[in-house]
Amino acid sequence: MTSTTDTQTRLAALWRDVLGINDEVQPDDDFFSLGGNSLGAIRLMFRIRETFGAEIALRDFYSAPTLAECVLAIERSSADQAAQPATTINRIDRSQAGSASQA
Repeated sequence: MTSTTDTQTRLAALWRDVLGINDEVQPDDDFFSLGGNSLGAIRLMFRIRETFGAEIALRDFYSAPTLAECVLAIERSSADQAAQPATTINRIDRSQAGSASQA
């Protein structure tokens, strides 16, 4: 018996939506064998970014197109993002107009 994670359950729902199928998606199912194509893969990458905040390169998805491999890629992406320090963007006060030289 296999354990189903929240990520796997949510991702399977995305696959069903993008592929337009009602069947259950199993961990070893291949996106392209289920009827997916390049446009569907791009749509899926967008939905993964939107849903999980994870970035998966399309070329990586093509080389590992099963649900289980996609879950691992999402988890790796999330771990990589958590390990990186947050970038701080400082606001510049532009209320002092005319302080910069104008050429």
